[in-house]
Amino acid sequence: MIDVEAKDGVAENNSNVDEIIAIMHKRLSKFGVKEAILQKQANRIIIQLSFEKQPDRIIGLITRPAVIEFKLVDEKYASPNYKNSSLPAMYEKRFMIGSNQQLVVRKKASMDNRMLADVEIQFDSFSNEPYLQLEFTAIGADVFREITGSNIRKKLAILIDGKIYTAPVIQSEIPGGRARITGGFSMEEVSDFEIMFKYGPFPESVKLIEKRKLTESLWLGRNPSQDMLVIQKGNLLVEILKNIGQRIMHMDE
Repeated sequence: MIDVEAKDGVAENNSNVDEIIAIMHKRLSKFGVKEAILQKQANRIIIQLSFEKQPDRIIGLITRPAVIEFKLVDEKYASPNYKNSSLPAMYEKRFMIGSNQQLVVRKKASMDNRMLADVEIQFDSFSNEPYLQLEFTAIGADVFREITGSNIRKKLAILIDGKIYTAPVIQSEIPGGRARITGGFSMEEVSDFEIMFKYGPFPESVKLIEKRKLTESLWLGRNPSQDMLVIQKGNLLVEILKNIGQRIMHMDE
């Protein structure tokens, strides 16, 4: 279930819940999950899935926000002497994925998912490692050309869900409206990111906070092997019900 909690006694706008349902449905369908329940009940979503294969991947697909951000790096504040508390208000430190290195980036993103038109998997011609090829909208292409043209020899960090995956040095203005995200991805990782990016980010972040078994008395009088996953972030509470091997409903492509 996804439970949008009230603020000051007023329920949150249900449009966020509707949007999350739509995005989850598309991600699951693209991944190949054909049988599922995605049912809204007031401010809640009941999700019941068959997790016979790759349960961790499926949980990730329906819980990761998948927010892409492009942020300029300011190496003037790269010294370890600068703590977050002593940085100017417009900057923050973010970790590079797979390391303890932190870069100082602007808090405000120069670009995000709203300027992304498409994403596809490509392979490096030398290493044969997979990477993500991003294609921007017309507006995004103009913004990307302006950013790269105005910040030559500076680093532009590409973040996914708040973590830096790559931060290349801008060598020249980049026209054409395309960029790539590298980072030693496995095929599973790039495949999952491709699915998540194609259908846009969640309007709210969610994370797993609890997992517990359901009994027959707790779930519609049935007695299948089930788990309850409880996921929460901010004013969203998500409980994703896992149903092992039970046919529930056909979910269209």
